[in-house]
Amino acid sequence: MIETDRVSSKQFVQQILLEEFGQGFQRRGRYPYMFENKNRLVYFQNFNAAYDNAWYRLGSIARQILATSSKESYVCFTIPVENEYYLIPYKDIEKRAKNIGWKRSDIEVNIDRLRSHWRELEWDLVDCKKRLKLA
Repeated sequence: MIETDRVSSKQFVQQILLEEFGQGFQRRGRYPYMFENKNRLVYFQNFNAAYDNAWYRLGSIARQILATSSKESYVCFTIPVENEYYLIPYKDIEKRAKNIGWKRSDIEVNIDRLRSHWRELEWDLVDCKKRLKLA
């Protein structure tokens, strides 16, 4: 369990992996925060600042890896300094992007944290928002 007020992104990601999915994950490929085990692929993006808005980008190569994986795939947008994260099944992201007509290869992610709203995909993420249990 994490015991400090100021936690690193790496520690935060490791704790989320453990609490949400258990052990046995290895880093995948060139992405420092993409992990897999025999059943799941999880891609983390971190925004470690205490702002009302959190910004991320799902690049086209990461999207392709997540979309073509035979494993259950997730994206986790984290805000370690605020002890928050949004855990989203990747298939739901692609479904939402298709439904609103997103055409670009990268997906911009601008989350209004006060409302848990993903602006670009016009998506309410309240059900995806979580807090890490600290010691």
